[in-house]
Amino acid sequence: MTEPRDYEPKLKQYSVHFKNMANDVYAAVRTETFGEDWGQAGWMTPARYRHYIDRTGMTADCAVADIACGSGAQSLRFVEDTGCSMVGVDINQDAIDFANSQAQALGVADRARFICLDAGASTRLPLEDASQDIVLCIDAVTHLLGRPEVFKEWYRVLKPGGRLTFTDAMTVTGLITNEEIETRTAIGLFQLVPAGLDDRLLQEAGFAIRDREDITDDIETVASRWRDARDRREAALRELEGDAMYEHQRRFLTATIETARRRALSSILFTAVKPA
Repeated sequence: MTEPRDYEPKLKQYSVHFKNMANDVYAAVRTETFGEDWGQAGWMTPARYRHYIDRTGMTADCAVADIACGSGAQSLRFVEDTGCSMVGVDINQDAIDFANSQAQALGVADRARFICLDAGASTRLPLEDASQDIVLCIDAVTHLLGRPEVFKEWYRVLKPGGRLTFTDAMTVTGLITNEEIETRTAIGLFQLVPAGLDDRLLQEAGFAIRDREDITDDIETVASRWRDARDRREAALRELEGDAMYEHQRRFLTATIETARRRALSSILFTAVKPA
């Protein structure tokens, strides 16, 4: 995720979250939100996780790059379930430290490594040309500056015939107020895009779009469960996070629910291929 210096105060909660990954309160919130706990932090439901494996054709033979991987929870789950080799990148050092420690603890450090870097347009990924079978970016492309160049970089590292799968959860598909935008984007750097822009930029980068799917219902479901689970543990979370951060997170989740419910902001799942 791109983390410009001006956004560091707003992004404090990311570090708070990653440093408390093993905390029982956070684990209980994840379990109640998703029905199971393997360190999730985004909008991906367990059912959607299995959908990603089917959609990408991920197997033990695949080299996979997970862009803006956070604490590596989804990356490590893919490695354990499919046997693939994974490189994850994220700008948050706490997240990367946790991901590498988890890879060691799970005994998969030979197949999963995590690197701290900004995956925006100013960065060349530490991957060889045409070296990856799959590029993933789940719920994070909205944070990456310079999207045309980002897509070209993903194209560079994919093998001919390689698959790209990403979600853009900030696609403007309805009326939205400036107050809602401010609340929905208050935790960091976000870029809102009009419907159709991702399609055009993918094609300009050389990709052939295979499919696009509206998965906004996932966001409404997860955000609602997440807010409710946090509300039930309000006292403990206020102690961990402080009052200001707790209230900030609740406003964010409420805005997320409301804008998803009426499709002011939609989440679109893209699958594209680098032509052979």
